[in-house]
Amino acid sequence: MVKRALAIIAAWVVVGAFLATQHSLILSAGAEDMRQRRSDLVIVMALWAALTPFIVKLADRYPLRRAPRRGNASVLLAIGVGVAAARSAIDLSIESLIPGDPRPTGAWIDGFIVLLFPHFLFFLVIVGIVNFLRMLQEGAAERRREAQCEAELAKAHLRRLRADLQPHFLFNTLNAIATLVHTDPGAAERTLATLSDLLRRSLEAGDRMEVSVAEDLDFIERYLDVQRTRFGGRLRARVEAELDTLTALLPPLLLQPLVENAITHGVAKRADGGSVTVRVYQDGEDLRLQVRDDGPGSDESAIFRGDSIGVPNTKARLAFLYGTRQALAFHREGGEFVADVRIPFHRSATPLLPLAS
Repeated sequence: MVKRALAIIAAWVVVGAFLATQHSLILSAGAEDMRQRRSDLVIVMALWAALTPFIVKLADRYPLRRAPRRGNASVLLAIGVGVAAARSAIDLSIESLIPGDPRPTGAWIDGFIVLLFPHFLFFLVIVGIVNFLRMLQEGAAERRREAQCEAELAKAHLRRLRADLQPHFLFNTLNAIATLVHTDPGAAERTLATLSDLLRRSLEAGDRMEVSVAEDLDFIERYLDVQRTRFGGRLRARVEAELDTLTALLPPLLLQPLVENAITHGVAKRADGGSVTVRVYQDGEDLRLQVRDDGPGSDESAIFRGDSIGVPNTKARLAFLYGTRQALAFHREGGEFVADVRIPFHRSATPLLPLAS
């Protein structure tokens, strides 16, 4: 309230200064008769400053930016004429208190009409400014609501993608454990304990859109422990990460589907097994994550086909979080099949959602 009052006073001081300057210029030009008609500008501007909060409330009560516009405009015009008439009468009354010749009745009426128009204009200007400012405020509020809704929808979609991914991961791991139940019950028991820890970590991630590289790599190490129990010496896996990347952020469970894909198509298909390498490094402004295997790999069209869950799910999450600033590609490099992910390198605790364009 204090700031608004100061703003109103300041605005009318500016208007008063402008009119005073104009009046001085007219007097310096030799219009001596203006001395008989001038009113005290300080009092005039003070009256307008006192009236402004009232007019602001009227403009809010009868807004021109919302229906019924015609009815509100009619009410404001009628009130505006009344305010202008009252202000004209007050100004002339103030002028009559200034020593000098009394104003004849005809001159008083002429003066009333002359003052009526600028006061009515002042009223309309205030109403127009109030409606314009309110329109800006409402537009900004609407844009904030739309942005919030878009963010919530994006988060809901990401939660759905994660919800699809977790059962997929769980069922595949349980299938791996099922193969051990009859052949190595002790290994099956240890693997169940590891799976329980993995599920706990996944649930602890909650609705977080991003986790640190260190968290995701720890998850991958435990996931690889499960797969080592399943494949024994046939699976040779290692994780390599630059030290500076461990505090960078990435979507949770980003690497697991890529590692699973490498094991399924690069290790399981070979009698002697194979190797899987996870590499994480910084490449300029990007965080690069690669999952390499020395197996035959898989056709890229098969990786992204509709009945596949893990990799298409990962691609969709990346698109939602980072828009065009991400990439997920598969290619063969020498004797290795490579899944290559590129996302913005950042450590901020504030999620990038939504960056999609």
